[in-house]
Amino acid sequence: MSHIWAGDTDMRIAKDTGRLELKGDPILVRTISSWLRPGTFAHIRPQYGPINVKQSRARIRKSAIKEKKKEFQEQGAELYAKI
Repeated sequence: MSHIWAGDTDMRIAKDTGRLELKGDPILVRTISSWLRPGTFAHIRPQYGPINVKQSRARIRKSAIKEKKKEFQEQGAELYAKI
């Protein structure tokens, strides 16, 4: 059920292939598609391929530098060293 909620598996396919077996109140079993919906972020798919750590670090470092520079500018301080 978590794969359905996460958007990784379609409910019909899971039932047809036997990956999802429903037991219990017949009304709830019959109406599962109305109460078990994909989660809020189910449409967001993971990034494919390897994660480039250098690019990630550079991007994080660059944004942190911009934030610090903005803080100093807002306080009226001058930056004496190049960041």
